[in-house]
Amino acid sequence: MRKDLLLIVAVGVAACLPVLAANRDYAPAKDALQYDRIAINLGAHHLFSDDLLQPSHRTMVREPGYPIFLSVVYALCGHSYRAVQYAQVFLHVLTSVVIYGLACRLVARRSACVVGLLTAVLPPLVSLTGHLLTETLFTLLLALALWNLVEAHRRQSVVWTVAAGCWLGLAALCRSIVIWLWLPLALGWWAALHRRARHLPLVLVLSVGLTLTPWVLRNTVLFGVPGIRTGLGYQLWLRAARLDRPDAELWRGVVFGYSAVLGHALYPTVRAQEEGERILFEEDWAKMKLRAPTAAESLTPADDRLLLRDSLRNIGQHPFRYLADSLIDFVNANSWGHVSFSWLRGPHPLGYLIRGLYLIGVFPVLFVAMMAGLVRTRPRWDQGWLFLVVTVIYFNVVLSLVWATSRLNAPIVPYYFLLAFGAVARAREVSC
Repeated sequence: MRKDLLLIVAVGVAACLPVLAANRDYAPAKDALQYDRIAINLGAHHLFSDDLLQPSHRTMVREPGYPIFLSVVYALCGHSYRAVQYAQVFLHVLTSVVIYGLACRLVARRSACVVGLLTAVLPPLVSLTGHLLTETLFTLLLALALWNLVEAHRRQSVVWTVAAGCWLGLAALCRSIVIWLWLPLALGWWAALHRRARHLPLVLVLSVGLTLTPWVLRNTVLFGVPGIRTGLGYQLWLRAARLDRPDAELWRGVVFGYSAVLGHALYPTVRAQEEGERILFEEDWAKMKLRAPTAAESLTPADDRLLLRDSLRNIGQHPFRYLADSLIDFVNANSWGHVSFSWLRGPHPLGYLIRGLYLIGVFPVLFVAMMAGLVRTRPRWDQGWLFLVVTVIYFNVVLSLVWATSRLNAPIVPYYFLLAFGAVARAREVSC
């Protein structure tokens, strides 16, 4: 086991070296820039604000977990993006070790080592260590939550269950996409447990709730919104606004979601079309008397609620088209299309090749193997496989229906590998 851990650590560090070399002069932009500003204000003024000129202007446009992590790194090492990158390499390697530990509870040690190594070299996770984005930290927190859940189930332990709930709550404070993951996990676990241990799912729910409570109370008092962040209405509106578009534009979205190179080859006038879409986008906002933002962070909670109502109305008018469009976004969510391979400077043929090989060759095989794993591990769900199955299904449903950003799906790819091994490997009765 020690040799396995050393190998995973060595491979994980080696995989991140090209990312570190290519990002010596890293400058944050868009989401990363906002996280950076919030972290600066946390360190300098102890206020959660993305406005450097008016730090007293508090906000709830982002989850608090990642800015707090950045502020800790800045407090220890100064305002250094390089220090953040080194810290994220450490988190990535630690994630690979945790995935290995989780896999040891479910499959043979050799298979677990392969899953750990695949996690260590997974291109999206490796690349994201060079960016000031949430995924590196979030992937670790989610892995810790699932590992503790498997241990809680195996040991029928309240302590492990509380730990799992705390990790899951922290993951939600880092990426609110898992804000409701506790519900299917608790329900599935309750159904799988014997009568004498059915209090454990309730302990899980209470642990998650207690972890989230301080931040939710803060947002309720300041903004009148009992949630983690704004943006749900905006994200859903981006999906629902497409439902009024012609079928040709939807098919164009399928092509570009699969391959940007193929899209530009088939649609050489795409830039003009995108400009036209931008104008339509602004016209739609004007109808609701809102200023068209470039991202969700410029929304007020009231604007976000307005967009949510408009989205639900539009989806109600086109329910079948929305479901069909969600199948398209399932492919987009698993395409790595929103992942910048940061060891490649700018658009690079190798980046397109990596995505193309993954979509055409790796993902179809991996998806079939994963689905086989979902079925074949059914008799072993009482050993902990249930938690992986629920997590994989939850992420793909949420990303397909609401968030079609493929980098958000990167944290669950290691569980694709693990489920694929579960389809062919004999489950272990004891941990390695």
